[in-house]
Amino acid sequence: MVKKMEKNRLVIGVVVLLLSYSVSAQEPFKKEGKWGVSEYGSEEDSIIVPAEYDAVEIHYSSVGKNLYTGEKNGEWKVISKNRLLSQQSYEKIVLPDFEDRYAYCYRDEYIDIVDLKEQDFLVRGVQADAIVDGSYQLNTAENVLLIARGKNYGLIDTKEKKLILKAEYESVISNEPFTEELAFLVVKSGINYVLNRSGEVAFEIEVPQNLTKVETVLEIENCYTLYVAGKKGGHGFYDSDNEWLIPPVYMSVEPMEFVSEVIVVKDKKGYGLYFEGKQLLDCKYDSISKSDKRGYLAVVKQKEEEFYLNPEGKLVTLE
Repeated sequence: MVKKMEKNRLVIGVVVLLLSYSVSAQEPFKKEGKWGVSEYGSEEDSIIVPAEYDAVEIHYSSVGKNLYTGEKNGEWKVISKNRLLSQQSYEKIVLPDFEDRYAYCYRDEYIDIVDLKEQDFLVRGVQADAIVDGSYQLNTAENVLLIARGKNYGLIDTKEKKLILKAEYESVISNEPFTEELAFLVVKSGINYVLNRSGEVAFEIEVPQNLTKVETVLEIENCYTLYVAGKKGGHGFYDSDNEWLIPPVYMSVEPMEFVSEVIVVKDKKGYGLYFEGKQLLDCKYDSISKSDKRGYLAVVKQKEEEFYLNPEGKLVTLE
């Protein structure tokens, strides 16, 4: 039985995969209870695939290479003029609705990914269940596929044709702005990892929420502004050289005079201050600025009063 399905798929029974090099009108044909593919859907035409399959399906793709699928003896096979493709057997082979170029072939908790345009494997032997839609999580990244294993996620680099992140992270998103150095933000067991474009760890921090954005701090090497979205989220700061962490819970976080030792933070109640990663002042002051006196970190104002903050965290009044 032949019938039409959404996305212009022509379906006959259960699915297995055939990749066609030809742009001619290839159609399935039936002979003695088995299905094959010929140039125009007749056993009298030029035979492309002999009638030896229990079912055949055609997926039409915009990449210029149609995807043929079929089933034989309960196993799914990739059938192609590429012999390596055609020799493999799978439990299932899927071209996702959201994906037009890459199909995944599943067997024994591993997937092989097929590139329809190149008519070849993209990667093989990846421990995952499927390719999943990453259009939201990876909206600032290019040439990557999001893969899933259960509730965990990983990444495939389609340009380099390799796995760059195993499917073992609870969350995977692309950074904004996306850069080679700060490309992906991932979470595993409550720890946030910031990765470069190759999937290598730039730094890791432990904060209660998942990071949604990381930016470099101008004029200060290896220092970053952190951001967490949501009602309980905000800006934070991290100095990876000294491992000074200011949690991302503030409305703003600003280094004083381009140094990471003194950081002024703000929330709804006012301004506060961190020194060398330790909070010296709570957010309750009207303003905090750089001190003009040697030996003091800042000038602190509250209402009509003005104080000087020393490195020990004491506010003093100078005559």
